[in-house]
Amino acid sequence: MTKPLLHHNDMSVCAAKVRSAFAEKGITCDHVPMDLRAGDSQKPEYTRLNPNQVVPTLVHGGVPVIESNVILEYIDGTWPQRALRPAAPADRARMRLWNKQLDDGLDAATGTISVCIALRHQHL
Repeated sequence: MTKPLLHHNDMSVCAAKVRSAFAEKGITCDHVPMDLRAGDSQKPEYTRLNPNQVVPTLVHGGVPVIESNVILEYIDGTWPQRALRPAAPADRARMRLWNKQLDDGLDAATGTISVCIALRHQHL
């Protein structure tokens, strides 16, 4: 199996979730640090991997996987040892609801604030 390649930024909370999942499972991956302030996520080669132009992006076996919670599901399905998600279907449903609430609310709001603060000078 090919080694996973993670495009990320150290300050990204979403990327931290993915790095934590790899650490929890004891899986090593190669890293591509992204300088978001320099516009790395807007470069054409990255946009081909992740049209949303955000981090993280996981590339495994030549296939890009985007969105942190989708990546977490992919990691857990690909490397099932040391499961991250609960075994019981009702508990998995509850986990997915929490993830959905984070994606739909908190992450979106945090992303907006983060971009406004971190990239303010570029937008001005």
